[in-house]
Amino acid sequence: MDYLDQNGQPLLPASTIDGQVNDSYALEPTQIPFYTYTGLGTGSLPISGKLGAKAGDILLTYQADTAKAEVEFVDGTTKRVLETYPLSGLVGTASTYTPDATINFYEEEGYQVASDDFPDAGAYFLDPNYTPTYAITLTHKTTTLTPDSPVAAPALSDLDLTKTVTETIDYVDDDGQEIAPASLETVTFTRNATIDNVTDAVTYSAWKPETAPTFTAAEAPTIDGYTPETAATSASAVTPATTDLTERIVYDADSTPVTTTPTTAPTDTATVTGTTTKAPTATAKTTPAAKLPTAKAAKPAPKTVKAIKLATTKTAKTGTKSAATGKTLHLIRPTTAKTLAKPMATATVPVYNAQGQIVGSTRSPLAKPTAGKHFAGKTGTYRHLAAGLPQTSEASVAPTGFLGLLMLALSGLFGFLGFGKKRHEH
Repeated sequence: MDYLDQNGQPLLPASTIDGQVNDSYALEPTQIPFYTYTGLGTGSLPISGKLGAKAGDILLTYQADTAKAEVEFVDGTTKRVLETYPLSGLVGTASTYTPDATINFYEEEGYQVASDDFPDAGAYFLDPNYTPTYAITLTHKTTTLTPDSPVAAPALSDLDLTKTVTETIDYVDDDGQEIAPASLETVTFTRNATIDNVTDAVTYSAWKPETAPTFTAAEAPTIDGYTPETAATSASAVTPATTDLTERIVYDADSTPVTTTPTTAPTDTATVTGTTTKAPTATAKTTPAAKLPTAKAAKPAPKTVKAIKLATTKTAKTGTKSAATGKTLHLIRPTTAKTLAKPMATATVPVYNAQGQIVGSTRSPLAKPTAGKHFAGKTGTYRHLAAGLPQTSEASVAPTGFLGLLMLALSGLFGFLGFGKKRHEH
């Protein structure tokens, strides 16, 4: 007996039946795993009967069972199964399927083959009760870009690979006006970008500073005509999250002394009720030195205090306008000028020697004569005067006394004329 598959290929070794002619035989098809008996093959003796005189073959034919397999494409980055491709075939046969076309498709989508379990000779079907899976793992291709990558790199213009933090230091006066160009200090950070070629997702590396991540303390520069309020800015740490900073150093304008020379006005002399007083002298005050910042907006120049020139007049009264300034003068008169004592009348009195001769004269106040005896020096006699005022000549005098009074009056007159002339010359 021959056990043949559907293709006529033997599945088991052939077997024989021994006996005498006309002996009866009956066979049961042998069970072959993964195969199903389908009947006798062409030219086969019957499966049961009597043995004949001539030998013959009993051909038992079998059909192979159908077996299955599958090819699975796995996204190795996301661990997701992209697709599964089923395979089927008769047991003992090999699949004609190849995964190449599918792999090419995914590579165009940005994938790359990480691993491939599919047999190079194809899938071979052995057991209909078992379905083998052949996994082909695909991962995402990536592209890494740096700040130095070519400008033509994909999506480079949309990437954030460089960050610069700037510190600006302004130099201003106390009005906030710029007096010198600002200075800048920068710290630059860079990083790389990894682009997923499948999803276009961007993954950034950590920021790295190109220089020390610190804004150094900046000393205030020297600016002519100004003094800084602070000597320097403070140093500060810088991170990629730091926003741009603006520091300000304020300068005070140096003081410029301005001196005004005092001017002494001429002295006015005013005559008040016979008493000479000097009018007040106007003296210019020295204007304090003012701060004149060079870079400030121009300010009005300080006014110069001019001395008031008082017009000289022999007689000045309160309310009189000065010829020099046109302003009304208000004279401050001494208290003694308001309450002047009435001048006491005086007369020149002759001075006699022991012989009764006039040897000189002296000024003596006139006393009010009193009644009684008065000694006459020249005559050595006494004279009697009645009580009365000297200016009324109410007393009777001796002839010698009258002569003395006449000489006294003449001496006073000459003295008065001389005094007047002297005053006129002055």
